[in-house]
Amino acid sequence: MKRLRDFGKRLALCLLGLVPGMWLGWVYAPELLEVLVQPLLESLKPVGLDPKIHLSLPLEQTIAHMKIAIFTGVVANVPWTAWQMWGFLSTGMDARRRWRYAIGFSASSTLFFGGGVMFAFTIVIPFVLGSFAMSGPMHGGPSMLSEYLTFVTRTLLAFGGLFEIPVVVTTVYAAGIATWKRLLALGSWWVPVAAFLSALVTPPDVGSQLLFLVPAVLLYFGSAVLARFVVPSLAVE
Repeated sequence: MKRLRDFGKRLALCLLGLVPGMWLGWVYAPELLEVLVQPLLESLKPVGLDPKIHLSLPLEQTIAHMKIAIFTGVVANVPWTAWQMWGFLSTGMDARRRWRYAIGFSASSTLFFGGGVMFAFTIVIPFVLGSFAMSGPMHGGPSMLSEYLTFVTRTLLAFGGLFEIPVVVTTVYAAGIATWKRLLALGSWWVPVAAFLSALVTPPDVGSQLLFLVPAVLLYFGSAVLARFVVPSLAVE
């Protein structure tokens, strides 16, 4: 019961942590929108299409700003969420080790999440939009502002979460929940799960799905092998 109350408390703190980032996202929504639409504009120019985003509703720009605010809140909240997660997972650990690893857990979670976001923004999204553009007029692509932002923010968050795999695998290994050999064995289950997730969060084309699936598999198996060297003092064989 105590653990359940602790979980509820930390979940509430994580939700409260969204507020500052959402406020910043709302204030700087126009500037952030300019950044987020750049991949679309760049994908349209080479094929001679009109580099514009159309508004289908009078209030669509406001809705777009709300989506940007929520997205910014989630991204900015990653360090705080990781800190709260570690506080919950490390219950029972002695205070010295608990706080020593807390910094590493939060920092690595933030860095890997940021790496996933950058990978999606610089590689995945331009690839997907380029495929749409080359296939002809983007009637079936994300050309409306709200639809485009849904696609972009979903993709960025999906790849940010994907790149957290090394943190999760290392934590599972460090906590003694599974040995690195057991983690490798579980990879036979992870591959079909990753394939399902790639079909769920990416457009229905093989190229974009492989851009999710391949890193998912490499990150998992690479993390399972490297975990024993990253945290050798906590290894359980």
